Amino acid sequence: MNIDKSNFSIFYSPRKKVPNEYNILKLGNINIQRVECVRYLGILLDDHLNWISHINFLCSKLTQILSAFKLIKNLIPYKLDSNYIMASAILELLMELRYTGLYPKGR
Repeated sequence: MNIDKSNFSIFYSPRKKVPNEYNILKLGNINIQRVECVRYLGILLDDHLNWISHINFLCSKLTQILSAFKLIKNLIPYKLDSNYIMASAILELLMELRYTGLYPKGR
């Protein structure tokens, strides 16, 4: 077990408070820190089991991709349609949302 990469999270209802004594877990002489958001199987989950942090991550990822395309749109040859490239980036993000269950399959 890699102690430097180890952390833990407590999942609880937003209506309840978790005492401060649960912020550090001790294993022998080693302290393991509590985190509010964890990545599990590529999905970000916060301590209330919300998708908000994952959606924010995906939106920031899409913003980076779109701004990169905006910077290079004049460098792309005319035969390559920049709208097609941006649409494929958006489609990739939507497929990831569908994979995580955030985007309904009926749409």
